[in-house]
Amino acid sequence: MKTKLIAVTVVLALMGTMWVPKAHAGDKEWATAGKILTGIAALSFLSAASENHHDDNYSYRRQRPYRHRRSYRRRRVYQAEPVYNETTVYRYQAPRQRVINKQWVPGHYVTENLRVWVPGEKIRTWVEPRYEKVWVGSERNGHWEDVLVADGYWTYEYRQGYYEMQTNRRWVAGYWKNI
Repeated sequence: MKTKLIAVTVVLALMGTMWVPKAHAGDKEWATAGKILTGIAALSFLSAASENHHDDNYSYRRQRPYRHRRSYRRRRVYQAEPVYNETTVYRYQAPRQRVINKQWVPGHYVTENLRVWVPGEKIRTWVEPRYEKVWVGSERNGHWEDVLVADGYWTYEYRQGYYEMQTNRRWVAGYWKNI
């Protein structure tokens, strides 16, 4: 009765898609693909619903693994292949208990020596202008005066990159350690 009701509902839903407005230009290809895939899905559903898989004397159950959700390791236990007289046989096998030996390691600091690359650099240095004292005037009535001999300028020194050992101290959070 349920399969007939589902089949009628699917057929009515497919007939209802006939009154859906047409797709706009550019969407026609995707609309056609969607209609084809919907038709294939509906036909496979109807063919599965119309087939009769059950006999009156016994029914076959599909093998399906039993999985216990709280176990650490999943173990599969299978049901018997045919189950006669419409009764269901369930087998339960409790998961094996594992002995878990764990030890708490508290948080602590770890000191690491790291080899770090220090990139090269261009060092800019200012050279001051050079002045000299010069006697200006006659020997008797002259005076000393500062005269600019060389202008100030910038010099550039290029230092190559190198590796350097640095000590790094980091915090390691506490954790459980298997023994």
